[in-house]
Amino acid sequence: MLANTEDRMSQKGGVTKRRHTGEDEEGGEKKRRGGAKGEQGDGGRKLLDALSVGYFRRVGERLGEGFADSEEREMFVENVLTEVKGKAAVVAMDRTGSFTLQRLLPLCKPDQVAEVLAELGGESGSELKAVSCDQCGGHVVESAVRQISSKSCHFRSVVEQSFVATRKHGTS
Repeated sequence: MLANTEDRMSQKGGVTKRRHTGEDEEGGEKKRRGGAKGEQGDGGRKLLDALSVGYFRRVGERLGEGFADSEEREMFVENVLTEVKGKAAVVAMDRTGSFTLQRLLPLCKPDQVAEVLAELGGESGSELKAVSCDQCGGHVVESAVRQISSKSCHFRSVVEQSFVATRKHGTS
């Protein structure tokens, strides 16, 4: 065994290289698989597909440009939330999706934020814990909670109604 180590060292010029995570045997970067819809990432969680990542990146850029009037902003927010519908947890736990949602939520109406929160919780509300504990998802939940605190009274009733409605539809 010692002879094998010496042979390898002499082949590499006497110096052994330490491989880092993400490197292949030649010391280059491993190619990352990307983009397959529903692909599993670290910890078995689903990743956002490449097309959606590109979409949310463009949304983030558009948010940075600002809007001419409130009507344009409201229509834009509505369109983005339509894209989020059905995959809010996956979007929230993706780095690009998380940044975009954090910037979008302050522009949302209270009922829209309530819908996002309800969807993050899943049908029974049990998924909210996983999203909240996620590195990216936690920031989205925090941003939504900040919206709750800024518009407290009316907003709490809207959130409660949204959660109740979601649970009723999920159990039917």
